[in-house]
Amino acid sequence: MTANIGAAIKRLRNVAGVKASQMASDLGISNAYLSELENNKKTMTLPLLEGYARRFGISASTIVRFAERLSENREESPNYVRAGRIVEWMLNDWESENG
Repeated sequence: MTANIGAAIKRLRNVAGVKASQMASDLGISNAYLSELENNKKTMTLPLLEGYARRFGISASTIVRFAERLSENREESPNYVRAGRIVEWMLNDWESENG
């Protein structure tokens, strides 16, 4: 998986206003394990990535593309990409996938 997958899933969760404890519960993992995933200390598995995708109503590939965009924009801003741009990008991507 892409190196920024942890940053991507954490950003998605934060933008959506989902608490870490709720996300961990939704995924059936501990808070500590979620923290390790979001901080790239553990490798994201496909089942967990798909769990994230289901939680946010997007495809796993959208999350991977988002992580790649974070990598591309890393030098653009110390915070990578602002939340508004993330949401706008996700909505545009979702609309292109769903017509």
